Amino acid sequence: MKIETQLAQVSLIAFRVAMLRSSITKMSPADLKNVMANFDWATYNQKLGAPAFTEINVAHPDFFKGVDPMLTSVPIDDWKLICAGILFTDAADALSTSFVNENFISTARR
Repeated sequence: MKIETQLAQVSLIAFRVAMLRSSITKMSPADLKNVMANFDWATYNQKLGAPAFTEINVAHPDFFKGVDPMLTSVPIDDWKLICAGILFTDAADALSTSFVNENFISTARR
């Protein structure tokens, strides 16, 4: 739960998201690297097959600023666990009944 708490602390609350829909900031790749220096954007974009660009729209850059130090402070096993949890939660409805039921139980516990 520690990682979820940290992510929640740097995330925008739903009502703020609605009010800040225009908080998209245009950045150069260098500016994006400054916002989230611990993430290898060049390799990420290359692996995605993204075309070269001189400007990118970044929604809620403060979120990325907050996540950046977590990339080096949160152990990789915690990242794997939270990513697996998100994946299973998002895919639960498409999986077998036992996964759907477990997702319902897990969500109800929160």
